Amino acid sequence: MIVDLIKPTKPSSFNRGDKLKTDDRSDRPSVSCYGCGKPGVTKPRCPNCKPAVNKDSATFGNISLHSCSLTPNQSAVLKLAVNGIWGTACADSGASHSIAGETLYLLLQKEGANFQKTQITMSLADGHKSEVEVYTTSVVIRLEERVTRTQLIILPYAKGNRTLLGMDFLQKAGIVLNLKNRNWFFSDSPHRTYDFVKEAIIQEVQSRPNLEENTCLLRDDEGKCLTLDQKNELEHC
Repeated sequence: MIVDLIKPTKPSSFNRGDKLKTDDRSDRPSVSCYGCGKPGVTKPRCPNCKPAVNKDSATFGNISLHSCSLTPNQSAVLKLAVNGIWGTACADSGASHSIAGETLYLLLQKEGANFQKTQITMSLADGHKSEVEVYTTSVVIRLEERVTRTQLIILPYAKGNRTLLGMDFLQKAGIVLNLKNRNWFFSDSPHRTYDFVKEAIIQEVQSRPNLEENTCLLRDDEGKCLTLDQKNELEHC
């Protein structure tokens, strides 16, 4: 019986100097950006066509400026103090950043808070994106017995909107929302729960009265000796 011995071949290995025919790109067409024609790059990687990333950009998953004011019983409303100003805010897990409402913005202005102007990219739930100019400020939020410093975004063009606590604050403060039981708790203290606030607590901004608009009214026993024209003139002075 004759047995043919076949010499085993060594497993092939690839060195940097090796060239594979399948990797020969000399015959392939050159790549160029279809946006500006820059050779060697595609459009997604083209430095000329790729927009610059704004480090201050913020993305909002779902933002509704009247989500709390329309149906407060269906919202996660929490009682809190911002820089010592007591009020309420809506916990919104669909917002990536916390937003100060119009009333809170006016109160912070009155207290002399420091605001910084910046540009952000705002993305809504329908996919619409827009570059908007906003203000930012650093505040101290007191929630029950705990204090957390966070940044608030102010939309200066929004009117009547409520304050939103976004994921940035909820994660930092360790807040867990229990929507079924309509309460919340701190992640490190799950056995102590706090109910959502049913009614919003709003501190109205007291504007300075305009004395020029005050009217002068006569009592019933005054002006008996005056003519009708004279009496009307005094009542509308």
